[in-house]
Amino acid sequence: MTAPPLPYDRSPSPELFKLLWNGGLLEPLLALPKRVFNGFTHDVHFRRNDEVCVYRGMARVLVVQLISDGVVNISANRRYAAQSCARGLFGIWKVGEPGFGRELDTYLNRVEVGPNWTHGEGAIQMQWSQVRDPWVPFDREAVLGYESTAHRQEARDFPQVQEAQAKLESVYRESLSEVESGRRWEEPPVRRQRDELDQLAVDSDGRLVLVELKDAASHDTGALYYAPFQLLRYVWVWNSALEAVRGGLQTLITVREALGLAAPDGYRLSGGVRAVVAFGCDTRSESVRNRYRRVLAVADQHLPPDVGGIETWSYTGDGPRQVA
Repeated sequence: MTAPPLPYDRSPSPELFKLLWNGGLLEPLLALPKRVFNGFTHDVHFRRNDEVCVYRGMARVLVVQLISDGVVNISANRRYAAQSCARGLFGIWKVGEPGFGRELDTYLNRVEVGPNWTHGEGAIQMQWSQVRDPWVPFDREAVLGYESTAHRQEARDFPQVQEAQAKLESVYRESLSEVESGRRWEEPPVRRQRDELDQLAVDSDGRLVLVELKDAASHDTGALYYAPFQLLRYVWVWNSALEAVRGGLQTLITVREALGLAAPDGYRLSGGVRAVVAFGCDTRSESVRNRYRRVLAVADQHLPPDVGGIETWSYTGDGPRQVA
């Protein structure tokens, strides 16, 4: 790849790790994925510049920022920070101050988060964040950084993706006369790529699993059946960047295992890329399912040669299962 990515440096520094470990000020954060607050569990992730983010569904309800050795700042979006339950928690905390765990519990039990963040794709995000088979998730909203906008654009410029785009535009034109369930095909997505991949995971074969999440009940049916093409773009970018960011990804996996935020399976990121579109309950209509298969066939024909076909999974009451 002409434009290499910046290192994937979301792992906590030794100073932040110390606050999370073995009785440290922030250790209560590590228990959140195993606890229920007002009916919800929470997802804990690390970000660049020594941030720890706590998610409820799609909502980032807490941001913990290390600002100096032993000193952190607690904040969130104003819609949450302005609620009365945040008063005792938000602001500066220092090592040795009592009450962090108590104030954290109070906040998470009482904070009000809109259903648009916790239902639909938000609920699906939480379902898939807790799986331990067929892969172990270790990051979400994954973004590759580049030195400049020009480098970022260059890193996305793959002729195979352009060929798939042209093929789908041809499929779209041919389908203009087709009307299934009263709805015509939507136009293929524009060439501009989103930055954030929904989830990163590692499987028992050491492959990096790229997971694109979709709510099968969404009224945006085009987003459902074009999902394999959306994922195709990510596959090329991440497959090309993998060797440059493998070390940073493995460090993040190892740190999460050490802190108990991922199952201690000892997985090593030693393989290639695996691509997955994951739904919650698969309630797609037959017309959406048929269109999805046609898009999937195009995407599979344009994958990198060392990447297997895009997999489709759903999450039911019995857990994950692969679907057609």
